[in-house]
Amino acid sequence: MIAPEDLPVVPVLASVAADELARLAQTAGDVRLGAGDYAVHEGDERSLFVVLAGRIEVTKVIDGIERVIGQRAPGQIFGEVPIIFGTPYQGSYRATEPTRL
Repeated sequence: MIAPEDLPVVPVLASVAADELARLAQTAGDVRLGAGDYAVHEGDERSLFVVLAGRIEVTKVIDGIERVIGQRAPGQIFGEVPIIFGTPYQGSYRATEPTRL
């Protein structure tokens, strides 16, 4: 379960009022991944994640080979582009170590 105290690690949430963080924590899912587990696959429908602990690598299949094209660390978000543009994910997001989203 996400606690309101878990959320201020995210810079965009650092100045949000405590009562708003509590409401967000009540509605957010607590996702835990092991190393190698995927949060999202390329082509999946839109969603928004915050990395609370661990590390995520962003991959994309190019010429039939899965390549690492980025990473996300604690405090960073992903999924904002599919939400803003109404598109599916253009890459996959995989944990490189035990990760909490």
